[in-house]
Amino acid sequence: MYTGKAEESIAYYQRAMRLSPMYTSWYPGSLGDAYRLLGRYEEAIASLNSYIEREPEDVRVARVRLAATLMQAGREDEARAVAKETLRLKPDFSVARYYAFAPNTQTRR
Repeated sequence: MYTGKAEESIAYYQRAMRLSPMYTSWYPGSLGDAYRLLGRYEEAIASLNSYIEREPEDVRVARVRLAATLMQAGREDEARAVAKETLRLKPDFSVARYYAFAPNTQTRR
């Protein structure tokens, strides 16, 4: 996905999830990233929401990426609500520490 092959990665994630119903919980998050990189925001939001259903306390991946995707989709109020919930779950969260930990999650330009 991060080598410029987001479209191809979608097929791989979908196949992996179809073949193994007990797939790793982070697959929907990565699938959401691939959709986001392609500007397919509604599909990204749905996938990230699926991740949150599986991992409701995951702040680092699901909620931060969901807030960013909602902003990119022009859904600012929803993005702010997700960000607020993120800070409720993890009051010491900061975007700077997030990107220091996970630099490959930045949007490609």
